[in-house]
Amino acid sequence: MASIAQGLDGRSMSIGRVFGRAFGVMGDNPVAIFGIGMIATLPQVALAYAALNLAGPGNVDETGAIIVSSIGVGLGSIVCLLLGQGALVRATVAYSEGGRASFGESVKAGLLRMLPLLGVLILTTIGMMMGFLLLLVPGVILFLMWSVAIPAVVEEKQGVFAAIGRSRSLTRGARWKIFALALVAVVLLTLLSALGTGLLAALYGLEGMDRPTIAWAIVNVVTSLASTVIWCTVISALFVELREWKEGASADTLQQIFA
Repeated sequence: MASIAQGLDGRSMSIGRVFGRAFGVMGDNPVAIFGIGMIATLPQVALAYAALNLAGPGNVDETGAIIVSSIGVGLGSIVCLLLGQGALVRATVAYSEGGRASFGESVKAGLLRMLPLLGVLILTTIGMMMGFLLLLVPGVILFLMWSVAIPAVVEEKQGVFAAIGRSRSLTRGARWKIFALALVAVVLLTLLSALGTGLLAALYGLEGMDRPTIAWAIVNVVTSLASTVIWCTVISALFVELREWKEGASADTLQQIFA
């Protein structure tokens, strides 16, 4: 991994600023941010809820139900998460420039870039999977290199290969810090998941945690929503931080500062 370099103004990429920007946009524009998060979360939870019902006791063809529902969950998750990530990029960048992107504007940004987003997802997933098969480390390095390819697709209108190259360029010199950032985010999301699991265990006991009840659905919606929003806004905020670190503040940001 590359060593940590200095930006144009002599400062280094800051993990604190990334989290500050991510949580800042959540607090400043909660309706749009969590509305977008619901788009990315509800279909996944609904499909998982249906899968548990289909595969429950009394179903003759449990294996077939699980396979069919799993395919539905996978395809729905891909589309919804891509749309959510794309929309949250627009909302986060708008916040960083002193503005506020509406729910409609943010979703439109994700929809308009859906095909290149899908292309980036496919290529980077294949590359990282191959890397993880090679003793894990190459996969981690590729994740760090390509971590902001999706924001580059949405905000800079980059094509698939250009976005991957743009991400490689922006992350160069900061990949150890991105690694630390990802670890902090993973720990935070793990704690959220453990909180939801603990709540379900307290309600139903260890054997009833996967029972498809209304409480199960509510807990999973809340934890999945929080996890999706946090991860997507952190990645979007990372893109903004890296771009400002490498290239300086945008014209829109400077205009807000000196307005």
